[in-house]
Amino acid sequence: MDSAGLLRKLAVEQRRKESAAVKEFVEAALSADGERFYNALITVDKEMPWVWSRCMRAMARVSCSDEFRRVFLQIYLQSGDHIRQEVGDDLALVDGLRSLLPVYDGPARTLYRGDSARNRRRRTYGAAWSASMDVALSYAATGMWRTFDGGSVLLEAFAAREAIVCAPGLLDDRYGEQEYIVDRRLLTAITVIERFSQMTIHELDAMRTRWSTKSNEPAAN
Repeated sequence: MDSAGLLRKLAVEQRRKESAAVKEFVEAALSADGERFYNALITVDKEMPWVWSRCMRAMARVSCSDEFRRVFLQIYLQSGDHIRQEVGDDLALVDGLRSLLPVYDGPARTLYRGDSARNRRRRTYGAAWSASMDVALSYAATGMWRTFDGGSVLLEAFAAREAIVCAPGLLDDRYGEQEYIVDRRLLTAITVIERFSQMTIHELDAMRTRWSTKSNEPAAN
């Protein structure tokens, strides 16, 4: 076999492995077997993280049991930021999470988010919002969004019930962030409450240090 033929064979084998990994990810989730799913997740995450988006798109075509959704919620609370980064597509992520996270059955909510001015211009808001304006404000004013081009914004939006994928903050608010996972395509009345100027990472670190020092000072008698 010549080199071109060998490369084609290797490519076919790689695609087969990727498809098998995606299939096992979905089937393990549907089986509600925690150990099996953990092994499938590790295979994807460690050996072929570029198929995370395929896994989420495949999950969007099925629906998991309530039991497994509670299991995945714990995984997401610990590793949600990492999963989002690896998926690399917020819309595919949200579509998959509708099948993986506990279903939201509450009322419509007004929600808040700290985000970059760039995402505001493009309407490419992230999936994680908060019921607390103060939480969102902390991300907008002192978070890494301020180092992005154009600085950051504090957003307010109306989320109809169908726009809310899950409300982790109502189920396990271990970080005190009152988090809601939403589908940005279904949000309405999105407005900018406040804008924050762009900072360098060094300026942001210096500001955080000043605020931390001030908050640790003893109260005056």
